[in-house]
Amino acid sequence: PPLPQPQLSPQPLAPTPLAAGRGYQPGRRVYVGRAPPDAGWRDMQDLFKAFGDLLHVQVPVSEGGRPRGFGVVELASCEAATAALRHLESAELNRTRVVLRDDTALVQALGSTVVYVGNLSPTVTWQTLKSHLRVLDAVVQVPADPTGRSMGFGIVQLRSAQAAETLVRHMHDTVLDGRHLFLRQDVEVVARDEDELSSEEQEASSTNAPSLLEQLCSWVLHAPPLIKSGWSDGVPSVWAPAAAGALPPFAELTSFEWVQFSTRMLQLIPARIDASSIPASWERTYGQRLEVRAHGFCSLREALSAMPTVQLETVGSRLLVEPTGWVDGGAAGADGGVALACGDRKRHRPSTGAGRERERDRDERERRRPRWER
Repeated sequence: PPLPQPQLSPQPLAPTPLAAGRGYQPGRRVYVGRAPPDAGWRDMQDLFKAFGDLLHVQVPVSEGGRPRGFGVVELASCEAATAALRHLESAELNRTRVVLRDDTALVQALGSTVVYVGNLSPTVTWQTLKSHLRVLDAVVQVPADPTGRSMGFGIVQLRSAQAAETLVRHMHDTVLDGRHLFLRQDVEVVARDEDELSSEEQEASSTNAPSLLEQLCSWVLHAPPLIKSGWSDGVPSVWAPAAAGALPPFAELTSFEWVQFSTRMLQLIPARIDASSIPASWERTYGQRLEVRAHGFCSLREALSAMPTVQLETVGSRLLVEPTGWVDGGAAGADGGVALACGDRKRHRPSTGAGRERERDRDERERRRPRWER
């Protein structure tokens, strides 16, 4: 059997503003979910003002006066509503991420036998509203606050969703007591808004985690050194505050600056090298002077000693440095030593104490030989 329709009284309809381009037109409304409790119609108006004229901005409240967690904005055209949905996809309202939906599609999908009537004048009673809407078989309510003053909206309970849809199409934007009424089938998806946004955030975090980690590692290796104080040989740099002290800061071996410094330093020590060559390699590789004192160390030796990934060895007046695991990873010789890279040739490094002493003497003699005899 056909669904019952709302019974309209025989008196003529109140003049409607259809000729002025208003009235109900599907596709012009945007549902704003997850609206914060402190958000009012002015906040939503500011959010949508870039998309042209706004015909209605409604932030429904419960009969107790509490915000229901969503709002509805009606724009002047379907094109403006489509543009708002596209450009405000990740918009925030009072620092809260909101969820935007096509309100026409939402209402058609869910349906409701209840019609929300907004923008009521404080003088409108439920009798006045029922007479204006001309629904004889509906229950009409106009909630009031504890003082008896109207809360500015009404609720119309009909027998079917089709009857509610018909009422919205005929009576939306009609004028009552000098105000254009806002009619909408009363549906909401507040719980769904929260669930969908949580799912999107979890998916985005799981998708972006690897790429963010890669970006962070790349930044550690290639970004300029992070120096909080800007201290450099007793003279504050342009990064430093005007009242920078004359003494270097203490080394913070757990700081991000130290992690970047030690990672970059390890890149310059692929094998056993002379520590005196590191400053030149640092400047050539990273395009800036090596400032160990800015990290809280008095000398390069002290900075290298604080790195667990390298080990130091003194040969005469030379300071040699090599990766910690480099010796153990070399090719073992006949007496348990390992082969070390030395220029373009490989040299056997003994593991016994006497062999190491002979190697130091040989290195010292090599260092004292004139350059042209080497």
